[in-house]
Amino acid sequence: MLVVPACQEPVSLLNRLFSIPTGGQSVLCVLVLNGFGSQGLRRSRKLLSRLRNHYPAIWQTPGCSQLSLHCSQPLWKRAILAVDCCTQGRLLSPEHGTGLARKIGADIACRLIDVGAVKHPFIHCTDADVVLPVGYFDVQPAPEDVALVYPFELWCAGDSSAQRVQLMQMYKLHYERSGLDWARSPYTFHTAARALAVDSGDYAAAGGFPKIADNEAFYLLNELSKLGRVRSLSSPTLGVHQNGDSMGPLEEPRFLHPQVFFYLKTWLKQMSEFWGKRKTFCQLGFGRILTRGLAYERASGLSAEILQKVLESMGAEQAVRHGLERARTREEFLKSLHTWFDAAKTRRFLNLLSCSYYPSVSLPQTLLRAPFTPKLSQNWGHGIDPLQTAVAAFREREILQAIKAES
Repeated sequence: MLVVPACQEPVSLLNRLFSIPTGGQSVLCVLVLNGFGSQGLRRSRKLLSRLRNHYPAIWQTPGCSQLSLHCSQPLWKRAILAVDCCTQGRLLSPEHGTGLARKIGADIACRLIDVGAVKHPFIHCTDADVVLPVGYFDVQPAPEDVALVYPFELWCAGDSSAQRVQLMQMYKLHYERSGLDWARSPYTFHTAARALAVDSGDYAAAGGFPKIADNEAFYLLNELSKLGRVRSLSSPTLGVHQNGDSMGPLEEPRFLHPQVFFYLKTWLKQMSEFWGKRKTFCQLGFGRILTRGLAYERASGLSAEILQKVLESMGAEQAVRHGLERARTREEFLKSLHTWFDAAKTRRFLNLLSCSYYPSVSLPQTLLRAPFTPKLSQNWGHGIDPLQTAVAAFREREILQAIKAES
């Protein structure tokens, strides 16, 4: 199963979908056609019309055509189940954005698997601008896998300034993931919905994609990670086409201050300290135990007062107390605390530090201050070659980590 939301895509998308490498398998693509604004809706309706005219439906929902099944030759090797969300009366709300379109497609795929119409239990999710490589459908999930995250690379287009911004955005993704990994966070996977495959049963248990305009994969993976393993793959690599000229104004991103990852690393290491002080927790209190454990880390310029304020504002003291009251072993306590301090809480922790104490920085400062960035020249100028080198270095590191985890 493959789910693709299509928002104002060109008709050439059909040729790409009907020629994706299937590895000899039969692949059903749930194509959710949607759009916003008159121009976007016009393009989506043109795509739907082309699909219906060139590949007549062999099935459609009785009494209407909101769902229609279209096949290429040879029959059933590649088929598209079109979901019409672009004609009047079927439009999606802009506030729900891509999240709702992706949810509609994945929920339909989940239902088809549940009733036995599709045998393979994994739902692959991607975008219309992604080129799927040979071997994409050949990856075999392990029994403990609830989701697979494919590696991907950006194929930039547009003028040099647009390419530079796109590369900086890609660098930001790798930079933040590398920072989480360096801090020993258990939530270090990429969260791009274009590079995701999920087990249908676990997808349903996690509540599916949320109906939001952005970051829908982040929140789904956050819940899935509590049910099993989210595995980052070493291959195959997806290619992402981005045309800066068609994406509107692009701004150079800012980056989380490297110091916030030092605080994260320290807090994650301090978690186990509370279990060791569980018999005196009520006497010493959350703040004092945290301060004592931070004595060594102060050499790195960390403030126990800042860390305590941020954690207490998030309810960390109550979470620690709850874990100590219920856990029978250190492992149970840490599992309880990591479940509370999940990917969403981790992001909030970093953002609170960034907004109140450590403002975001420019790209060159990440190289100068962060211990987890590639060791490259800091002479960035305005070219794109150094950025390409940095992104490639991040990707190579992540692939090596994935290979090590798979072995």
